[in-house]
Amino acid sequence: MNALLAFKANPSAHYYDVIDAMLPYGAEAPMDENGEIDYESYLCLMQQAADDLIDAMEGDYLRIFRAIIVPEDWEPDSLGVHWARRRGMAFAYNGNPEAGVEIVLEGLVHVNSIRLHHSMVLNMDLSEEEVLVRDDAMIEIAGVRTPKGVASHQNLVGRTFPAAYHPVPSFTR
Repeated sequence: MNALLAFKANPSAHYYDVIDAMLPYGAEAPMDENGEIDYESYLCLMQQAADDLIDAMEGDYLRIFRAIIVPEDWEPDSLGVHWARRRGMAFAYNGNPEAGVEIVLEGLVHVNSIRLHHSMVLNMDLSEEEVLVRDDAMIEIAGVRTPKGVASHQNLVGRTFPAAYHPVPSFTR
């Protein structure tokens, strides 16, 4: 059973890990009238987030999307860790349209290569619908299109790239 299906089978086991993952986003669990975490509402949000991510699964892989602005001849060293679970939620944030062409990468990543608890938070009550992949994740490019659906950068399709690029340190003297 992959990590996402294990989460869905027993979300209570992840109660505190999801709470910890909320901190960087300023998110909070739902509270009851006594100022305590409303366990039932919180559990419901966790289950809904798991269901939403499971909808993006194909076997043990998630189909994910990322919009970026790149040069026409772009050859990536890495693809980044912030992805969307739906094509329509992939936006090229802080991109300069004059610096190149906007593309939407469609990738496949193994479910066990995502930051599960952070991805749960980003799919609970936030409108992000984001999948945060681990730095060491490998992502297979399944398609590349412009936001209008025109095929682009087809030389990348079928290839696999790391999510985050970590150069090998040089130990020369």
